[in-house]
Amino acid sequence: YIGSPTPTLIVLTNIFPLEIQINEDEETVVIRSEFLDDQRIVYMDGRQPPEGGERTFAGHSIGWWEGETLVVDTKSFADHRSPYQNGVPSGLQKHVVERYRLNEDGRRTSVDFVLKDPEYLAEPLVHTRELVYSPQLEIGEFRCDPETTRRFVVPR
Repeated sequence: YIGSPTPTLIVLTNIFPLEIQINEDEETVVIRSEFLDDQRIVYMDGRQPPEGGERTFAGHSIGWWEGETLVVDTKSFADHRSPYQNGVPSGLQKHVVERYRLNEDGRRTSVDFVLKDPEYLAEPLVHTRELVYSPQLEIGEFRCDPETTRRFVVPR
């Protein structure tokens, strides 16, 4: 399995649920998606991205708090045919910064991201998405079978 490059999981939240788990030790945050059973670990312990280290499709994510906003900074991406699994490729210079803020009503989270990759993009890609708190949804196993598929088929 080749993981989805960041920010694919955010963009696909209109189809697949996204779960953000802040671990009690506050040293890591886990961002999981039902899409391809993908998950990403955000290191909150003050480390810096590894220089010249292993490059992966998901990149290496570090995070910190700016007041009530979780900031996730991701670098060290492997070359990939697309930041969204289709379209424009990404490479060594790709850099994504995400900002997660809980809205005042406590039922939505605003997510902003900026994707920069000067090798392939003439200017940064900026996107905002609002996630709805849906504790009744469970992240299921990503399977290509009729039962899972029925969730997305509109009967005629």
